[in-house]
Amino acid sequence: MDTTERLTYRRIFLFWGPLALTWLMMAFEQPILISFIARLNDAKYNLAAFGIAGSFAMIIEAPIIMLMSASTALVTGRNSYRKLKRFTDILNSGITAFQLIILIPPVFNYIVIGLMEVPENVARLAHIALLIFLPWAASIGYRRF
Repeated sequence: MDTTERLTYRRIFLFWGPLALTWLMMAFEQPILISFIARLNDAKYNLAAFGIAGSFAMIIEAPIIMLMSASTALVTGRNSYRKLKRFTDILNSGITAFQLIILIPPVFNYIVIGLMEVPENVARLAHIALLIFLPWAASIGYRRF
């Protein structure tokens, strides 16, 4: 008997439910973090810096978001697993190096203060936040792989 023939709405729901709850928890992450940051001193500046750092982190993370889909579609055995794992290692190293380049103070200041015209006190806070975010993209890359 084929597994699709045994597929029931109950079985779909039991598989789908925990996945949906995971995404729901991730959706609540931002509002909860923002509510904590809003209670800090200088909330306006901290919220602005968090928004800038979060946006940069998402841009930096963008190339690794599809690793889960790629892994699911392309890994068919030990050899393909190793090749995609090596690709993931290279991609994670590359995005971390890219983030490190952005974090070099003259580069960061040129982008954030010069091009984006962000006030210096907000840029300083965003720079600290991006330093804290440094391992974030690569760790998500490994998780999604």
